[in-house]
Amino acid sequence: MSRVGKQPVTLPQGVDIDILNNTILVKGKKGELKSSFPVSVKIVKEDDKVVVSPINNTKSAKGAWGLIRTIINNMVVGVDNGFTKSLVVNGVGYRA
Repeated sequence: MSRVGKQPVTLPQGVDIDILNNTILVKGKKGELKSSFPVSVKIVKEDDKVVVSPINNTKSAKGAWGLIRTIINNMVVGVDNGFTKSLVVNGVGYRA
């Protein structure tokens, strides 16, 4: 059982998602992302959440379950917030 796959992906305000034959289109204020996934998992939109579940108990379906949920979550975060990288400077003698 995937611990990550059990958690639904919450959709923030302003993010729309369209699911058609395991192809997902996520639209937000930063743009849109599109990706297709294998048919071994079932992707369903419920209100403001996206739920991913394996169709059967094969090893490949269970392995893809958490991965696909994480990819969908990363797509949602990407169109909502975008990419950020923060730099942490610790120590003595550094200037930034």
